[in-house]
Parts: sequence; C-alpha cells; structure tokens
Amino acid sequence: MKNLVIILSVLTFGCASVEVKTTDAPETDLGAYKTYNYNDMNFVRQDSIPYSKNTYNYFIQQMNEHMQAKGFELSDDPQLVLNVFAVVKQEQELEEPDDRRYMGQRLNNREEPKVVSYDVGDLVVSFIDKQKNILLWQASSEMVLSKNDNKMKKKIENSTEQIFEKFPYQ
Repeated sequence: MKNLVIILSVLTFGCASVEVKTTDAPETDLGAYKTYNYNDMNFVRQDSIPYSKNTYNYFIQQMNEHMQAKGFELSDDPQLVLNVFAVVKQEQELEEPDDRRYMGQRLNNREEPKVVSYDVGDLVVSFIDKQKNILLWQASSEMVLSKNDNKMKKKIENSTEQIFEKFPYQ
C-alpha cells in the first residue's frame, strides 16, 4: 500500500489553539465505511526521545474514541486504513529580554538575548480506502510539544477534537 499521509497541525510556539488543515477526495462518502484499523507501518521518527510511546499511544487512544463515537468499529479486516506518521524536530527562537533600566544617560544592566529551544511535532494521519488503495481524507497539524504529560495530553485532546470537528462524516 502506498504510504499516503495526513498531516495534523497545531499552531506554533506558545499557542494553545490548534489549526487543522484538511483535504478530502471529491465525492468521498465516509459514511459508507464501517470499520477501520491502523497501518502496521505507522512510523514515529524521534530526534527527541521523551515523546515516543506515551504520546503516540495517547494520540491513538484519542483517535479511537473519536472514530468509535462516529460509529466506526476497530477491526482486523478494516475498510479504512489509517496511517500515522510523526516527526519531532527541535526549533529555536531568539528571546529578547525586556529589562532595560535607564540610569542617567545610558541603559545599564541589560540582559543579553537568549536562544530558546523547543520541540515541535508534525503529525501525519491518512484515511485510506483499503480495497481501492486511495486517500479519502487528510488533515494537517503541527504542535509545540511539552515534556509535561498533562500538558501534552491536553494538546493531543485539543488537536483530535478539532480534527473531528472537520471530519466530513458526522
């Protein structure tokens, strides 16, 4: 099966909201499908180890809850195959201090700018018709990751919620 992907996107550094971009095949009726499962070739590439299994497993759990709430059933012989692809990358940003103090005719005691590093996750999920091997629907997202499990879970919940708000089958 061709490895088609859906990319889930969450806004950049420091933002709590999620922007999900989607694409679907023309005349796709996801209501015609009743069963789903995940491609066994799902791939999580990590440049940063702390996000591996916990983050991925929680995302899959959230996807399952939403899929089953929409009436889809997890099956060993699915009609829909979901591919999941995730990449963690490190980004940097220059943080300018705002601590200027006026001392007579010049500024004193000014801190130097700092380089702040943070991890960003790009997540890709594909909804594929198993029999026809065609991409039916996709969404794209990027999220700033957190090493705090509770914060990370909230970000995953927020992104999956917004994905399924745009899901073409209600």
